[in-house]
Amino acid sequence: MKRFSSVGATLTELITVIVLLGIVSVFAAARFFSKSDFDERGFFELAIQATRYAQKVAIASGCDVRVQFTATSYALHEWINAGSCVADSGGSGLTLLQRPGSGDFTDTAPDGVSVGSAMWYFDAIGRPREASGGGFGNLIASATSVAIGSRTLTVEPETGFVRCTAGC
Repeated sequence: MKRFSSVGATLTELITVIVLLGIVSVFAAARFFSKSDFDERGFFELAIQATRYAQKVAIASGCDVRVQFTATSYALHEWINAGSCVADSGGSGLTLLQRPGSGDFTDTAPDGVSVGSAMWYFDAIGRPREASGGGFGNLIASATSVAIGSRTLTVEPETGFVRCTAGC
């Protein structure tokens, strides 16, 4: 007569494993789902979208658009006056509006999110240019990056392609 050996776990072992997984998941969830992580990700995504929008506006309008990141915010400026493009004369450009009546195209980082400083222009065909002391500089020769919290926004030379290169 053959004997069958039971292979598997007892009910006590299963309950112990489920309880231990529950305890570990409570601590892990708090680490992965903190509000500051969501705030940082949201601000980063808005910054990428705003940078892409700046390039599209430059192409559509034929006017240079400045993208400026400071330690706490970003802002877009279009160099236009009375319906025509103007040269940057040391900060005389008008702030680009988000939509009629909604104010300037700028956003401030949430508390606890650090932003690197950078500034460049998109020209009339969407290429990124250096911002050199009150004037439009040369084409950017290498990728330009801005750290936003633990993520990095990068603008590629020649094409102006905007993408996430770290912390994505």
